Amino acid sequence: DREYSFTPFEESGTLTVPDSIQKPAIMFAASVLLSFAALGMLIWFIVLLFKFAIGLSKESMMGLKNIRRLRKLAIVMGAFALLQYSVNMLEVLYLRSQVTLEGYHIALKNPPGYLIVALIILVMAEILKVGHNLQQEQDLTI
Repeated sequence: DREYSFTPFEESGTLTVPDSIQKPAIMFAASVLLSFAALGMLIWFIVLLFKFAIGLSKESMMGLKNIRRLRKLAIVMGAFALLQYSVNMLEVLYLRSQVTLEGYHIALKNPPGYLIVALIILVMAEILKVGHNLQQEQDLTI
């Protein structure tokens, strides 16, 4: 059984829907495709994280390669969050079309928190890039 959040007009609660409810084939296929894409993103994220950690031991944080890796980490993390959110959105949209509860609205949970973390890391990478450019300018100044 899966649990879904729903928001009544006065209080929050949880609606448990049995897995025996049949989904349309196209929705199931889209959900599986998005799930495999999210799994691929997660594996790619782990690989990038290891490359970033190894890169930190070899050169400074302000190195251009590490800044690029940090930017890629943020983009992959954000893409993973959006893919996962898309899978959840498909399920909620299907449930809304199949289940109606008087006085209740089936709602999607808030976007994953790591989407915000990805945006913060992306901003940090851009700040480091500006710092790298300033450092190069200063090194060239006589």
